[in-house]
Amino acid sequence: MEKEIIPSNLSQSFRFFSWKDSLENVVQHVGQGDSISVSGMGNVWHYHPEVELTFFTEGEGFRYIGDDICAFEAPQLVLLGSNLPHHWTVKRSSGFCIQFPFDAVSPLANLHESIYFRDLLQEANRGLVFSRECRDEVFLLLQHCVQCDDLERLVRFFQIMKTLCDAPAESISSSEPQAISKSHSAMMKKAVQYIVENATQEEMTIQRVLSYVGMSRATFSRHFQRAVGQNYTQFVHSIRLVTARNMLINTDDPITQIAYASGFSNISHFNRLFKERWSMTPRALRLLTREADLLV
Repeated sequence: MEKEIIPSNLSQSFRFFSWKDSLENVVQHVGQGDSISVSGMGNVWHYHPEVELTFFTEGEGFRYIGDDICAFEAPQLVLLGSNLPHHWTVKRSSGFCIQFPFDAVSPLANLHESIYFRDLLQEANRGLVFSRECRDEVFLLLQHCVQCDDLERLVRFFQIMKTLCDAPAESISSSEPQAISKSHSAMMKKAVQYIVENATQEEMTIQRVLSYVGMSRATFSRHFQRAVGQNYTQFVHSIRLVTARNMLINTDDPITQIAYASGFSNISHFNRLFKERWSMTPRALRLLTREADLLV
């Protein structure tokens, strides 16, 4: 996991970004109609002290927020609290992002009016995903932010925060982030990326990860749990199960083939873990999905 250092801009109390096609190619909007190209980190596991509101207008893939891993499809609106680890694996996407500090010295936190969304930001420490009604309203406000000047953009920002405060939302992660040292943070980022890229390989083992990052098992296990909110086995199983679930819904591949393709070598083990996670067997999920398709 890598700590993202977001450049400070004393002329702005928050930063507004948008991207098209790739999370790596992001533009920051400043002034009226002006923009600056910046490097995005949304496609790598990272965290930062700023609060972040991310709106995917296009794209589909997998979402990693705190200890939660799931498939996602745009449009999707999420609010991430300070230092909550996150990243998305998605090939092509478009969207908007707002980032703002909210600590003792930040401009927004020192406004009296900020008391109205302090509870919201506290809840966002586990990540929040918002309903369609809220999403549609926020989308219009974000579109206006692209071409307006800084003062009008600030007005839109408070309109967005008011909309979020009034809207129902679901928590994403089951736990809040825990601090880890800078040196171990870099190692965890390296480990997480390696696991995400290789988790569906049957021969993937913790020993391979330990060799890759050069850590002892005890040290790795301790810091991985703090960084990710799950132990190694839970994390790998989560990736494999979400991958399998996505394939069950979106392909006609046989269930046994899906289990193997997701990294499981034992079908009984796969079925048991799948039922523990979603309270139904893989076969039941596929039947439910097919019945829903017939009703459309």
